[in-house]
Amino acid sequence: MANPTYKHLEGKTVVGQFSLGQWAQLLAGVVLGLVFGIYLSPLPPTATIFVSCLLPGLPLAAGYGAMGLEFSLAQLARAAWRFWRSPRRWLPGPGAPTVGYLVVPDPDAAERSPARSDPARARRLEGLWDV
Repeated sequence: MANPTYKHLEGKTVVGQFSLGQWAQLLAGVVLGLVFGIYLSPLPPTATIFVSCLLPGLPLAAGYGAMGLEFSLAQLARAAWRFWRSPRRWLPGPGAPTVGYLVVPDPDAAERSPARSDPARARRLEGLWDV
């Protein structure tokens, strides 16, 4: 039997229906909308009001919509940023400039040979390769 108090303590902290991250997104959206609407907008007043209300609410709406999914908008943004910042061209080969490739045999292959583990089995297997 699980105690409901401990289940509640392990859950995310929420205020109302939003998590703390979603409240931070809401606050950032409101501040962005006010700054855009008051200082930055080159649009007429009607378009400024529309854009100031709609665009800052999109991150909150996306975060709230993806809340029940196994999807993280923040992880997607970080992965996209790493992808865009990564180099797009690589030299051929393993990294450092080399001339050709070097194949190194596995040192344990000789120890795992049938001749070392079981001589009788090795004699039986030798007949398989005789032509």
